[in-house]
Amino acid sequence: MTEQGEVISSKYLNKRVGENNFKETIAAVLEKSLFDKKNIRTDCGKKDEFVALMQVVSDNSMKKYRELVYETDGFIDYFKEATPYNFIDRLNIGSRPSKRKGMDSIEDMRAIPWVFSWTQNRSILTAWYGVGTGLEAAANQYGIEPLQKSFRECPFFYTTIDNISMSFMKIDLSIAKLYNQFVTDGCARDIIWDKIVDEYKRTLKYLKLIRGEEELLENDKLLRQTILLRKPYLTGLSVFQIELLKKYKEESNEAKKQLLSEQIASTIVGVSLGIRNTG
Repeated sequence: MTEQGEVISSKYLNKRVGENNFKETIAAVLEKSLFDKKNIRTDCGKKDEFVALMQVVSDNSMKKYRELVYETDGFIDYFKEATPYNFIDRLNIGSRPSKRKGMDSIEDMRAIPWVFSWTQNRSILTAWYGVGTGLEAAANQYGIEPLQKSFRECPFFYTTIDNISMSFMKIDLSIAKLYNQFVTDGCARDIIWDKIVDEYKRTLKYLKLIRGEEELLENDKLLRQTILLRKPYLTGLSVFQIELLKKYKEESNEAKKQLLSEQIASTIVGVSLGIRNTG
């Protein structure tokens, strides 16, 4: 088991909290071991129709994601400007730098800062973008019922949709939109933002259809309430981070910029602790 740097203090700094986290981890390992020993699983993953259904979801989801990330002009610059990416590598959360030296492409970025940055601007793009298109394509070809049946009966599909739904619930596009003010290319910004909003709506629609919910996570009231309870505090931190980024970009005094940089780093840690699953 591994723990990411940004959660170590919140999970283990306090002895009582640390012991509880160890107990939960041990319980999860024992439960999984029992699950495997009893062979408690369905054979849905081996059925041809399930494999074909998942293949449609996978192919269309990947195509949509790559179209945005690799084929949209100005996307790399948008990513760097619409997230606090340049401040991520100043945090002591990884064993390697945020990107390989001398390179400047998606392939050369480390996974943690790539996901971490999108989490910070509250779009959490890497957790869901393309999912709606994949599910829509499968629903158009096979109908919505096979997807709903797979969600009920197939542990793999259930876990995948459940994890995506949990991450999706933490998105705040009203905050993400505020980061657009830092993007210098207005044309690229508008095109990319429209794509993000469009896919967000599509994904939310199909997550609720498959889960059989009017409101996302309404069938898991405790989790939904927990996420919503933290939202106002996260909103305050995110707005504070945006204001600090504004001041940093306007400041010419190096000493003051250093102080602002440290304050921005503090908000990054705060947001990551509030979101909890940050990449």
